[in-house]
Amino acid sequence: MKTPALIASILFLPLSFGFGADKENVIVDTNFSQWDAEGAPDLSPEPCDPAELPLKNPTFLKAQPPTSLTLGTETMGTMQTPYLLVKFAKEAEGEGIAGWNGGWKVEELHLSEGKFEVSFQVTPMDEEFFGPIVIVQLTGKGGTPQGSMHPTQVPLQIAFSEGKIAFGSAGSAPYSQGATYAIKMTFDLQEKTWGASVDGADIFQDERFPDAMIDSGQSFEIHQLAMNVGGRPDASVGIANMKLAQILPAKAP
Repeated sequence: MKTPALIASILFLPLSFGFGADKENVIVDTNFSQWDAEGAPDLSPEPCDPAELPLKNPTFLKAQPPTSLTLGTETMGTMQTPYLLVKFAKEAEGEGIAGWNGGWKVEELHLSEGKFEVSFQVTPMDEEFFGPIVIVQLTGKGGTPQGSMHPTQVPLQIAFSEGKIAFGSAGSAPYSQGATYAIKMTFDLQEKTWGASVDGADIFQDERFPDAMIDSGQSFEIHQLAMNVGGRPDASVGIANMKLAQILPAKAP
């Protein structure tokens, strides 16, 4: 049983209306439902214009054989179709760990102001796998090399591994095989803080970015939203409704 306390068109779609209500500018909004004639997930071009948003598909998706990526056609946990089903098959020799990675590159949009939210659903069908790791990768404003950061240094990260959901350096919580989790991650590029919740229950809020990042004096931009998974033989995981949005406060009346 799962633990209750667990883990953008700039057509900008306003999902809330009226004075006093926040608005949501959707950057990424995919349920992995679009597949090509050969049975592979469709990809979106990297966006350079707000009119190309929201991204309905990843801009990059690659699986390391013998990992397979398919459209989930049956309910997994409480997760409804469509969703991306990742299956890890046994290597020809040895056990090995196969993997896949996907991402949504958004660096040309220079997303550098305000509050943002990442949300998705995940159903792990095995305790012995590493991932999904969901990372919001930042870069120094303007994309300067000295401001870029390797994903392992980014604090905005959630990882499933060996029965636990880890929230960067902010702590961890257990997960159960076969249970579906609704994960949400919020972060503020100005305040340099972030938070996370699972199934609507806050795990933490307003956690500061690491001091090394804050002390650098850098202003940050979102470089990409990335996801990676590595699984042991016969493991599988379902992932659905990946979303990245900018949260803008409504104008005062």
